[in-house]
Amino acid sequence: MNTAQQLYQLQELDIELDSRQQALDQARARLGESRAVRDARSLLEDEQKRLTDLASEQRSLELEIETISTKIKKAQDELYSGRVQNPKELGNLQHEIEVLTPKRSQLEDSAIDIIEQIEQTTSAVGGLKTELARLESEWQSEQQSLTAQVNDLEAEIAGLKKERAVMASQFAPDVLEFYTELKDQKGTAMALVEVGICRGCRLALSNEELQRVRGDDLMQCSSCGRIMCIV
Repeated sequence: MNTAQQLYQLQELDIELDSRQQALDQARARLGESRAVRDARSLLEDEQKRLTDLASEQRSLELEIETISTKIKKAQDELYSGRVQNPKELGNLQHEIEVLTPKRSQLEDSAIDIIEQIEQTTSAVGGLKTELARLESEWQSEQQSLTAQVNDLEAEIAGLKKERAVMASQFAPDVLEFYTELKDQKGTAMALVEVGICRGCRLALSNEELQRVRGDDLMQCSSCGRIMCIV
């Protein structure tokens, strides 16, 4: 096996390492709470706050209705008690009852509307809780799977790095540096030659070039600049 073929094996290992590292980065990026869970929780919190606000509004309306009802009853008691004889005072009591009664009716209508909204919102909160529980269950299952995947990938990468260190130690420093520079520049440093063609750029090689590629020289393609190799 010549140097180019050994470098090609190193490249295959590097490609495998890059692939595993990319998979690891993607898995790590997916660790943590998902956007779907965050959105569902935010929506639930909004509806729960709305439910709290509605309940507070309902209590305020009930208190106001109770206060007005007390005033109406007091005015009615005074009006029909016989204790008030002054026509003006009697008129004032009647007027107060006539003003407060429709106001109470409006508040009671508002209270009924609030009750309906509370029922609808309570139902919505129940549905959102169920949906959030489902999403969290799926998320937890996914997180367990991702954590196992991350651990597996980290172990694989550690093994591949050890294997690469052993393989890289077999090359002269200048050869390894040359390979690394090409890899950084072009993504891949090596190009296979098949049927007399460089697979890096599809350039056909002359017989003389093919002979040199079969030797132990690190011959670069005149077109793509990669080191050519026949395996």
